[in-house]
Amino acid sequence: PTYYAPTYYAPTYYAPTGGRRELRNDPRTPVSAPTIRSAYGAPTIGSAYGDSTESDESDFQKRRLLGLDQDGGRRRLTAGDGGLTGVVPTQLGKLSALTAAFSLESNSFTGTVPTELANLVALTSGFGLTSNLLTGTLPTQYGRLVALESVFSVASTSMTGRVPTELGNLVDLEYGLGLLSNKFDGSIPTQFGRMTQMTDQFYLMGNSFCGDVPDELQALSSGIATYEVTPENNNLGTACCTVLPAVYTCATAPNPTSAPTRKPTPSPTGTSYVAVTASFTLDGVDASNIDDDAKTAIKTGIAATISGISASDIYDLTVVDASTRRLEAEQDQRRLGTAAAVTFTVGVDTSSSSFSDSSDLETAVSTTLTTAATGDTALTSAIAAASTSTTTFASATVTSVTVAAVTRSPTSAPTNEPTATPVIVYDDDGTQYLQIKKPETMGSGCPKNDDDEQCSGHGDCFRNGKCNCWARPNGDPAWQAADCSQRTCPKAAAWVAVATAANEAHPVVECSNKGICQRKRGICECFDGYAGIACERTVCPNDCSQNGICYSQKLLAEEAGMTYTTPWDAKKITGCVCDAGYRGPDCSLQECPTGPDIMHGDGNEKGRDCSGRGVCDYTSGLCRCFAGYFGNRCHQQTILS
Repeated sequence: PTYYAPTYYAPTYYAPTGGRRELRNDPRTPVSAPTIRSAYGAPTIGSAYGDSTESDESDFQKRRLLGLDQDGGRRRLTAGDGGLTGVVPTQLGKLSALTAAFSLESNSFTGTVPTELANLVALTSGFGLTSNLLTGTLPTQYGRLVALESVFSVASTSMTGRVPTELGNLVDLEYGLGLLSNKFDGSIPTQFGRMTQMTDQFYLMGNSFCGDVPDELQALSSGIATYEVTPENNNLGTACCTVLPAVYTCATAPNPTSAPTRKPTPSPTGTSYVAVTASFTLDGVDASNIDDDAKTAIKTGIAATISGISASDIYDLTVVDASTRRLEAEQDQRRLGTAAAVTFTVGVDTSSSSFSDSSDLETAVSTTLTTAATGDTALTSAIAAASTSTTTFASATVTSVTVAAVTRSPTSAPTNEPTATPVIVYDDDGTQYLQIKKPETMGSGCPKNDDDEQCSGHGDCFRNGKCNCWARPNGDPAWQAADCSQRTCPKAAAWVAVATAANEAHPVVECSNKGICQRKRGICECFDGYAGIACERTVCPNDCSQNGICYSQKLLAEEAGMTYTTPWDAKKITGCVCDAGYRGPDCSLQECPTGPDIMHGDGNEKGRDCSGRGVCDYTSGLCRCFAGYFGNRCHQQTILS
């Protein structure tokens, strides 16, 4: 085919008649003709439409009809059996209003599938890429298509790798999960067991899955009319670590005849046993995917990066969802999909370890986690390497680190009083650790909890019958109340407070005075419009409608080549920086195409939409031209006879 137009543009959609849309050229973003050829298969358009030439730009546009139409108010895009070639256009991810169907099936698309298709979050039925020449892996982002109720079909391609566990988020899918006849390998995600609404057409056959079919999935099989998993999956039943040794590690079976390894018994007062509690946030990790194996991987990764401790020294490890409180400080400009908060305790016996005291242990833990929070990947890489899943920790980064020493016994035995008693305790996963029961006669009459622990086990009982609750390394209380039963929450500069001096009206307080401290867990429940672990920043309106990035004032100033770092709110107040083609406070308005005014008046150079000769419909991004003008950007004039 011969191309005569010197410049082509990135595609947008224009509805000239009957609610039907054609793929048209957008004058805003020029790209080279070879890009259009590769993206839309221009060299083979003639064969697809029975014509061997492309004479001009208008013919090119008309022949690229994609079949975007209305179905009772529900929008669909169908381009099946169209003989289309090239790569799947990333711009199709802009069709966020599609609800009824998205089908590119039975074409000859090549290359990898774009992650941008995950933006079709309103789609309720019919996501189809089946029968193409696609390669690469299936993006984890497709787990965002949670509105789908029927048909997620990516079959008969040359795609490889593991099936993302995030597809288990498609819990409303009732029928039509088609992943058959690809080259997927690895284990079948246990998260598929969440698809409790599935009644028919569950297809995984014709791949190279290994391991066993998860119990969670087998439990659903009886309620699915057409359930095909095992046929042509030759590696099912074979351990994945045997089939894919570079990805999976075979666990070493414990020797049942060996006595369990116990920690050395501390001295009678327990002064040689020290412990440290720590927490950090793993951005990019879905807490719902954290099972016992994932927790073991976290322990193994921590132990691998902190010299002198082992995984058995780590206990009380918990992982909770932290998606709404995951960002702070310099990272407040990034919008991340998921986050998980990890809390754990590490304890050692100083008489037989490389640590001299709790301060020494605290420094080692703090240094490792703080280094990870600055961008070092040693910790996250160690966790990912220890995990049996290749996706759970694939994009993990560490933020929001806190570390505090735990005083489980007095520094010396109290005079003429009973000594502390070491007690061996077993965690849920069988891990052993020593807990030092504090001598009650250090003080008496202090409040106790339901477990008969003075000061709830979170403070020292003084002889006057009052609890001295334990504190953080910076001196701030870690626990409060008369019985030390309530956790304290993260602090930041208050949004509102009473002024105490000139320019002194924002003291550091819990939850920044814009949230309620959940005392049981020490987590801030922020008021509407505020976020962060201490409610220290505003949220961007509507999360920028997924069409922009939420930036702090500091970063907004940097975008404009200015500096705004000293004021107290530099990192607290946020706003949207919209993607190209969107505008508005929440980036929800679609911009219309525009250009110079054909009458040489004020057009796009003055910021006017539709070349100054029409009104932009910001809900669709389409121009409504004034009388006498037409074209997708109102750039042509009607000729009167």
